[in-house]
Parts: sequence; C-alpha cells; structure tokens
Amino acid sequence: MKDTFAPCPGMVNPINRLVDGSLHGIWAWYVRAHVSRCARCGATYKALLKLREGLRKIGQDEAAKRLLGEDRWNSIEAACDHKNLS
Repeated sequence: MKDTFAPCPGMVNPINRLVDGSLHGIWAWYVRAHVSRCARCGATYKALLKLREGLRKIGQDEAAKRLLGEDRWNSIEAACDHKNLS
C-alpha cells in the first residue's frame, strides 16, 4: 500500500513553508501548534522533515565524493560500515 498524506485543507503550503524555514512569526507559531495536535498534519510535517534530512544527506555525500574522490569516499564508507558507524 502506498503512503499518502492528507493534511487539513489549506495546510499544505504553510507546512511546506515551516519545513523550509520560510514561515515566521505568528503563522509559524500557529502551524507548529497545529501540527503538534493534528495527526494528519503532524504526519505530513514529520514526513517532510525526514525527506528534507534525507535530501541534505544525499547532497553532503555527493559533495564529499567530489571533494575526496569516489575511491577514497568508498574506503571511508567501508571503514564506517565495518565499525557500524554509518
């Protein structure tokens, strides 16, 4: 079964803006309060935060590969996997 998110009507944009940091002031307070009480919007908010963190990690890994070279990066990853650090 495919996961679907159905936040309350009118909350998609505010939740997205809260996640990306572009929502401020009373609106940010309101959306934070809402997602803490509403299961549907809370699930959407948590999923978007998880997605954002995953995308950031991908970007960091790609930047590290470019900086260090893929062979060196793979050696570091293998050492981390061996020590259960990743």
